[in-house]
Amino acid sequence: MPSTPVSITAHAVLCSVGFVLAGCATAPPATLPADPGIAAPPGPPSDERAEVERAYRDFWRITWNSTTERDTAWDTQIRQVTGQELADQITSRAREQLSGGTRLYGAVVAHVSSIQITGDQAILQDCQDASRAGQADLASGKPKNVGIPRNLVHATVAKGPDMVWRVTRIEFPGGEC
Repeated sequence: MPSTPVSITAHAVLCSVGFVLAGCATAPPATLPADPGIAAPPGPPSDERAEVERAYRDFWRITWNSTTERDTAWDTQIRQVTGQELADQITSRAREQLSGGTRLYGAVVAHVSSIQITGDQAILQDCQDASRAGQADLASGKPKNVGIPRNLVHATVAKGPDMVWRVTRIEFPGGEC
């Protein structure tokens, strides 16, 4: 895991469940009375949530890359899933690590537990499994460290003017989830 995380503020969201109560009758009424107290919950459609989660998963797939190729093609991929400021930090830090003899190994596995979307911004919480990933010595390939199986991650994902969701902030607040 990169040793210098970018911090954000994140909020957890709970899913709500609705229940429908039915009464007993011999025949259903011809029309059901309208109940103004029951309305669809506010929020974006589920396909937007899927886009946010896909952007977040793509972020980890592309940024947690164990290859040592850090060329312009890699930079382009990073910028497809990451906001400008975070992309600059990730690309420069990855090159610093490589020049210092460290590379990434393994893969992190996202277990998204909540997504809260407000307009063009989403706050996502993940209970990431990083137990098979970490930093390794570039020359020998031997691991220098390893992540934890239940790593709490908060992310901000924002929709750009091109209508594409990108991760703009990542925080590892510490502790297990």
